[in-house]
Amino acid sequence: FAASDLIAIGAIRALKEAGISVPKDVAVIGFDNIAIASYTNPPLTTVEQNTTVAGQMLVENLLKLIRGEAVQSTLL
Repeated sequence: FAASDLIAIGAIRALKEAGISVPKDVAVIGFDNIAIASYTNPPLTTVEQNTTVAGQMLVENLLKLIRGEAVQSTLL
């Protein structure tokens, strides 16, 4: 599981160059669901995140921290 689709795409390329079959020998999953993920060979399995909501929550929590207010972790 890669932290981003770009890292996952790089991992697939490196694995193929090493003679390792994806997904037969190793499964690779990305995170972001960028447009190019569906054009890789094999198509990348990826997790889509709602970046709009994540960004809004990040800004809200940052403003709270600036004001000295407590913030809580949130699972999207």
